[in-house]
Amino acid sequence: MSIKAIKTTAEDLKEMTNLHVAGRAAELLKYFAEICIVKNIPVVTRPVGLACHIGVKRFLPHIHQ
Repeated sequence: MSIKAIKTTAEDLKEMTNLHVAGRAAELLKYFAEICIVKNIPVVTRPVGLACHIGVKRFLPHIHQ
């Protein structure tokens, strides 16, 4: 592993354990889902954990499910 990769990993670990940073993820996802709904973008599941899923069939109807 390169020195640069080790430094990046260390910074990521610091952010992941910082409650002020990690605690914002849920708020950010909720905000993102609200913006999607306002803009009429279908949200498939409610925003929880690390993801907010959108209904991509509306944008890519030619791809089979």
